[in-house]
Amino acid sequence: MWAPEYAAIMGFLDRVKQELFRYEGLHFEGSDGGIDIAPASPSGFSLRIEGGEGSFLVSYEAWHEHFDSEDEALRCLNFGLSSDCRLKVVKRSGRAYRWTVEVQEDGEWQGFSTTGLIFFPFWRPRSTVYLSNAFSHRE
Repeated sequence: MWAPEYAAIMGFLDRVKQELFRYEGLHFEGSDGGIDIAPASPSGFSLRIEGGEGSFLVSYEAWHEHFDSEDEALRCLNFGLSSDCRLKVVKRSGRAYRWTVEVQEDGEWQGFSTTGLIFFPFWRPRSTVYLSNAFSHRE
């Protein structure tokens, strides 16, 4: 990796860490050019952010979105840490195959973006779970 690329990635990850220190009870660790964030509770979901040099990726479990802007990636990360975001996970025989980010509008949860597997055991029993993080900011 070239020194300027490495510096850009590390600068971005330092900015992410500064943002994460604002949250109470949040546990995270750096790995492979990104930062992994543990769920707020057993009913929460894990997050990951990575990137630098104009290309950024934010993941909520297996759902993911690519960004060209640092600020957009950070907004997406912060959204996933808030109670305004919910992750709908659809499973077949206990194996997750579709993840939908939901946002609350006028008291109703609305699907916003979905990531799914192409191949899954569609003949198996289906179940749905809803995961949500609700980290609060430090004063």
